[in-house]
Amino acid sequence: MSKIRKLLVLLLVLFVLFISGCNNGYTITLMIDQENVYKTVSVKEGESLNVEAPNKDGHTFDGWYLNDEKITNSTTFTEDTTLYAKFIINKYSYKFLVDGEVYKEETAEYGSEISFPSNPIKKGDQENEYVFDKWDNSATTLLKKPLYSFTVFFLAIKIPPVRNSYLLQ
Repeated sequence: MSKIRKLLVLLLVLFVLFISGCNNGYTITLMIDQENVYKTVSVKEGESLNVEAPNKDGHTFDGWYLNDEKITNSTTFTEDTTLYAKFIINKYSYKFLVDGEVYKEETAEYGSEISFPSNPIKKGDQENEYVFDKWDNSATTLLKKPLYSFTVFFLAIKIPPVRNSYLLQ
């Protein structure tokens, strides 16, 4: 009876060793914005992660993170893990031009409201007065373009000729 018992214990130990050696890998869950699953991948023990970068409008992908630690190509996994994408918001420049000259230049983050300057003034000449009409670009929010440019439009109002009239008494 003790031989059968020893044999059963040996078979049990071999079975446990076999099962533990059959690890198919670990599940790596990749999250965007803390709540959206981007992708789930499997990696084998000791294997590094190789996944293309996700896209997010108006942002640059900075990498995958576990807590505050950035995952590198040499990072290996020994358990199921959830990683989070980190993005850096893009900044864009925009200019306001008056007669080809920069009137105002700003830099702001993607999605920011565009801050329009006070209306420019253009001096008149002998024939015209100039009144601000509008900027030529109707954008009000910074989106994907790396550079916004706004050119001013003025309305030219003809100055009527002066007529002298005299009242004779």
